[in-house]
Amino acid sequence: MEEDQPPTAEVLFGVVDQETRQYFKSIEGRIDMNEWESEEDLQIFLSNVYEEVQDKELVLATDAETSVVVEKLLRISSDVHLRIFMDKMSGNFVHLFKHFCASHVCQTLLVLAADVLEREAKGTAPDNAPDDLPTMTELVTTMCEQLRTFLAVLSRDRHATFIIRVLLSVLSGTPLTTAAVRSKKSKAWNQRHNAAEVVPAVNSKPRTVPAALAPVRTAVLDELTAALAPHARTFAFDPVVNPVLQLLLGAVADKDALVKTLLMQDSATASEEQQDEYVKNLMETPVGSRLFEKILAICSATAFHHIYTRHFRGKLAAQCRHPAANFVVQALIANVKSESQMELLLDELAPAFDQLLFRGRPLIIVQFLELAHKYKNYRTVLKPLYVAIGIKRPRDLLPTLLYLNRNYPGCNDTDAPAPAPPADGAAGDESAPNAAPAKRQRQRHRGGPRHDDSSADPRAVTVSPAGNQIITTILRMPAAHNKELVDSFLARDMAWYHPYLVDPVVSFTLQAFLTAPTVNVPPKRKLLFSLLNHTSDMDLATLAADKFGSHIVDALWAMADLDAKDRIAVDLLVHEKKVTGSRHGTFVWRNCGLEQYKKKRDEWMQRQQGIDKKKALFQDFLDDETTEALATLGMTPPTKVDDEDEVDEEVEDVLVSKKKKRAPLAHVEDEIDQVFKAKATKGLMHDEQVEYVQEETVMAAQDKNMAEVLDAIKATKKRKKSKKAAAEKEADSDDEGESSAKRRKKKRAKRQFAS
Repeated sequence: MEEDQPPTAEVLFGVVDQETRQYFKSIEGRIDMNEWESEEDLQIFLSNVYEEVQDKELVLATDAETSVVVEKLLRISSDVHLRIFMDKMSGNFVHLFKHFCASHVCQTLLVLAADVLEREAKGTAPDNAPDDLPTMTELVTTMCEQLRTFLAVLSRDRHATFIIRVLLSVLSGTPLTTAAVRSKKSKAWNQRHNAAEVVPAVNSKPRTVPAALAPVRTAVLDELTAALAPHARTFAFDPVVNPVLQLLLGAVADKDALVKTLLMQDSATASEEQQDEYVKNLMETPVGSRLFEKILAICSATAFHHIYTRHFRGKLAAQCRHPAANFVVQALIANVKSESQMELLLDELAPAFDQLLFRGRPLIIVQFLELAHKYKNYRTVLKPLYVAIGIKRPRDLLPTLLYLNRNYPGCNDTDAPAPAPPADGAAGDESAPNAAPAKRQRQRHRGGPRHDDSSADPRAVTVSPAGNQIITTILRMPAAHNKELVDSFLARDMAWYHPYLVDPVVSFTLQAFLTAPTVNVPPKRKLLFSLLNHTSDMDLATLAADKFGSHIVDALWAMADLDAKDRIAVDLLVHEKKVTGSRHGTFVWRNCGLEQYKKKRDEWMQRQQGIDKKKALFQDFLDDETTEALATLGMTPPTKVDDEDEVDEEVEDVLVSKKKKRAPLAHVEDEIDQVFKAKATKGLMHDEQVEYVQEETVMAAQDKNMAEVLDAIKATKKRKKSKKAAAEKEADSDDEGESSAKRRKKKRAKRQFAS
């Protein structure tokens, strides 16, 4: 491999003298305290420090102790100071990138430079720099020119490779994720020693890049592609260069050409057997499989079709069982291009859902459920899922998914089991018998237990994070499709769920149930009333003081009506010391406004009434799509009850007592109004009587207009209700309403993808 090599001799920039070292230790304390009286005070401090370290930037960056302080200093520096520091390092980037200390300084400097470049692109950069100081755009351009011939070498260096990744992200304007910026070891070290970061070191949003950097970006990508492409199939298995290839795939213009190179599709000498063996190895190695996932995410529809038919069709079940290849299958499912492709993959894997669900690969099913949301094709995925679960009683559906084990705790009784602590080696994607191999596998996702042994000890079974993810995904579906899960929830006594309200995993699932806009209010109120009626040892005060239970209390509060909120407030006030004595309880206390409730209960009631009215008015103008969008953003609009027959018995008694229908008395009301008007105008002057009548006429007109508005709102609600009922009827009938032309089109697309 012929390429320009940097000088092999180590470049020494000198040694930090003792006086400078002591000075930096002293300023580190001030930076960590972050106690500046004003912005002007901070700028004076920075000016003094940069004046003190002038012409010492290189030696400070290469020292093990002072380089840490330099990183902290850069994080609080202004745009001008960052430009001054980068200008001092110009001409030595190759050596600094490869240095074990200076590489971290350069990395931090580049991350902060990304924000400076965005401000220069938008024209909001401060204009207080010396005239001879280059802009950040010019400094980055100069740096890239100095690095062009060394990009391939730096990509393979264990220190410089992280900076090359940051450079590609900065030039492309893509988000700077923590994984791209820091290694796991570096991230852990910074969390221990650099806790007081004034400026965030990671920008997770896309950024605007100056137009002047477009040709620089093209030149860097061309140079890097030309240097790495001839040896890309070797670098695909290299843990140092592999992440650079992933970023390169997302940045280059001709992605399919690089995909063909990485998958050996452009090789004229390799046979089909050699190509298939190479792709199989790429898919089944922890490093190579990550690159394969990136390929499936960015390739075109044509390339995706070719990859599926060549390397996946007919092999999916076996690939799902592999500890590394199953992640590639998840990427394949997540990136399908059409509904027909989803159905084709589902046809092949549906018979294996039982093995996937209970043998440690449930996240593949999660991907199918996400596709069901994407294409609004819910029953196609839910049918094989429920068949695979194979429950005999509706009450078993929810707990079976919670544990991903049919022999869940309490499966033979109705007692409320306490969540079992995780067994040694049982957490993660594999179970305890396979814990040792699992440590050598990628642990990016946590799955369920590997074995569904009906003879296993129920106390050794732990809840499954992946199973809970399946539940939350189903809860986001329309009410007609999550009905089975909600019925399973209602089939058990609410006290059965109380121990799980403080569980680190299941509490998030129950919170999702309480906040799901597609779940009606009565099932949620059952859980609330069971806590208010103290049907077990668990109470609201205990939940409010718990790290996880406090979120449950907030969710219950959000869906409660005024009477229920009043009962919640009373229940929490009884245990005021317990609630306010907890860090988490104080947030619940504040969110419920209990301090105002103690002092001025009437004002608290009026305030809560106002909030409920605003929510109800807001809900009237929300259609189903808007509700789903709010749920995606984490907002929970109030859920209205469509069928009064489903109202909980405890709530129904209250509602029925308030529904006092009266016969129409329009003619009686008119006579009464005339009597009151005559009495009101008696004794007034003629002009005053005329004015009074005019006011009454205006008020009557306003009342008429308001009545028309209310009638329009009622008509809108009726239309929405009928539309929703029609949609649910259509969903229940599955594909009955689908036109024959549409079915033929889907079958034709499915056959084309399978061919």
